[in-house]
Order: sequence, then structure tokens, then C-alpha cells
Amino acid sequence: MLVMANRNRRLESLDTGTFFWTDFTQIVRDCWSRLPATTWVLLGQAQAKCAQIDATEITPEAKRKLQSLYLSMGAQGSVAIEGSSLTVEEVQELAEGRQSGQPAHRDIEQEAENVLEALRLVTQDSESPKMPLTTEFICDMHKLIYRDLPKGEDVVPGETRTRGVKVGNYFAPPAEFCRPLLDEFCEWFESTSDGTSAALASMDAAKFAQTLMRAIFAHLFLLLIHPFGDGNGRLSRVIEVKILTEGNIPAMSSHLFSNHYNQTRSRYYELLHEISFNPECPSEKFVTYALEGFVEGLDEQLTTLQVEHTQMIWESFIQRQFAQKTKPSELRQRDVALALLRQSDLVNARADLVNAREIPNLSPELAKAYANKSQKTITRDLNTLETMGIIQQSASGNTPAKVTLNRNTLRLA
Repeated sequence: MLVMANRNRRLESLDTGTFFWTDFTQIVRDCWSRLPATTWVLLGQAQAKCAQIDATEITPEAKRKLQSLYLSMGAQGSVAIEGSSLTVEEVQELAEGRQSGQPAHRDIEQEAENVLEALRLVTQDSESPKMPLTTEFICDMHKLIYRDLPKGEDVVPGETRTRGVKVGNYFAPPAEFCRPLLDEFCEWFESTSDGTSAALASMDAAKFAQTLMRAIFAHLFLLLIHPFGDGNGRLSRVIEVKILTEGNIPAMSSHLFSNHYNQTRSRYYELLHEISFNPECPSEKFVTYALEGFVEGLDEQLTTLQVEHTQMIWESFIQRQFAQKTKPSELRQRDVALALLRQSDLVNARADLVNAREIPNLSPELAKAYANKSQKTITRDLNTLETMGIIQQSASGNTPAKVTLNRNTLRLA
């Protein structure tokens, strides 16, 4: 039988032979020692990619857009695991204060709104004081997550359950141990007793790894304790985001775990089941799984940032080319270039060819500008843009020219 290092006296009668994971310090220490080399590589990749994301400079408008998008993706992923049918787009509408107005959707919208508010609370400005992870904080967060939702059996928002609970084949600890287990968990977390040495913890790479590991384990331990009658999954994922954000993980990246868990939910539940029943507690499997999804998500975010950055460079270049030009034809040519920019694949350098005859259809402004013009006017405008190095054209025989941005203009080679 395992004996917890800081055993709360109210836990003395808990069967640690069944609930072997309750020695939080030992479980995490064992995990560190069993992590395969591939997982250490994932941690290094994650640190490098987070640093790259953090150093990327984009406009405040683009930053707000991306933060709103990934907040919504994280919230949608968290509620979708619990069965919500809301899409990312619908959750983003809620994030911007717009509801569907359909009474039948009100409960699932309320659930998403509560998670959104909880996530905003724990991802507040990094300059704000950090909120200690306490049992009271966890209970308050559960109260927020369950605000104005229909109450299931043995669900009192902010209060630990009073009955035993079975999740799949997993019997969670008896109800009388929920509160002391939460106290013990919070004491473990705040003591940062995670099995790393003081020398190791002083290294930047180790601090980064420690942040990710503590976030993953907080999520895992809260699910195993299962302190509330419902809402434990949503709660654990919010706490995970809190830890990542306070550990200086980029705000938009702190939501990636929830999205990964949702997209791979069968694997998510499979690993949770294995850990809850195996006395060896192979938590390193869950850590590796979580990190694989995190790194994949970071790659997608870097691609998105690359698009934003390239868009900024091209738009600035086009605007500079026309800075001193005010003739109607010149303004029209500028608008053609900007419209083609919106059509381009700025990541894969794929030629998004536009039929020259379709130029007026690219935007309402161009439709108006070319309303009384002939095809010859469009051809002259395109030839001018090609001479300026902004676009390139290709034609075959008598077929209309195909047009795209000249990506070589701004490349080093």
C-alpha cells in the first residue's frame, strides 16, 4: 500500500491499494524517470515552437483575432468532449456576445459561455497576480462552470459530491475523501514537489518542461479524484489552461490540449482508463500522447502566424507601391493587387490562379470600378501590375490569362 508523503489525517482510511495514484509526488517522480527519449524530444520541440510563437510580431488586430479563435477552439473542444454539438464558429459567436436566440440551444450555449468565462479568468493579463491553486479556488471555478445549468443528481455547483460515482468501469474515491484529496492535491501542486532536483528546476528548459508536466498531471489527478457530481472534465481542462498560462506558455497555445483531447477523444478515454486501473500508473503514456497533440497544434499555429505575417508584408509592399498614386486607374490597380492577395495561398506558395475575366468579381469595390469598363481596361491594369512586379500572368493560346501574385518579388532567392 502506498503512503503519501504529506498524508492528510482524513485520508488515513483511504484504500491506497485501490487508489494507488493518490501519492501524487511518487507518481510524478516515477513518470519523470520513465519518460522515453521521444517524449524529451517533444518537450524540446514544444519549447522551441512556443518561443517562436511568443517572438512573432503581428498587428494588435491580428493578435486579437487569433486569441479569440483559439480561445473559442479550446472552449469548443472542452464542451464537445462532454457531448456538446456546438461548432467552433458557434462558440466564437458566443465569445463575441452573440447567441443563437434558439431556446432549444440555450443550455448548451450556457455551458460554452461558462467555460469561455472561466478560461478568460484564468488567462488574464500575465502582469496580474497569480491565483494560488486551492480547494476553494477549484470549488469556485466549478460553481462558475455550472452556473445557470440544469442540475443533475448529486450536483451542487461548487460543492463536492456526496455519493459514490462510477465513470465507465472506474469507481472514483468515496465521496468523504473528495475534499481531503483536493486539499492534498493543492498542497502537492503549490509545493512544486514534482520529482525534479533544485538544480534541474533552475534551468529554462526544465522550467518549461515542469510547467507542461504539472499542467498535464493537474488535469489527470483532478479527473481521477472526480470531486464533483458533474463538470469534472471541463474543470480539469480549465485548471490545465491556468497552469500553462501562468507558466508563460503563449496564451493562444494554452488551449491546444483541450482541442487535442476532443479530436482524439477515444484515445483520451483509453489512456485515462489504463492509468486508473494499472497499479504501475503508466502516466508517461498520457504525457506523451498529450505532448504529441500539443506539438501538432503548435505547428498549426505557426502556419497561421506565417500567413498573418506574410499578409502584413505583402499588404505593406502593395500600399507602398501606390503611396503617391491617386489616379482612378492607379487606385483600381491597387485594389486588384489587394484582392489577389486575399485569394493567395501564402504558406504553400501554391499559385492561386485567377481568370483575368473574373477580376471584377473579386470584391464589391472592383465590381463597381469595372462596371463600365471593357476587358481591355482589365488587361492594361494587369499588365501594369506585372511590370511593377506585383503579379504574374500566364496565358495559353486564346484562353484568358491566369493571374496570381508574383511570390518571387519578395523572396530572398
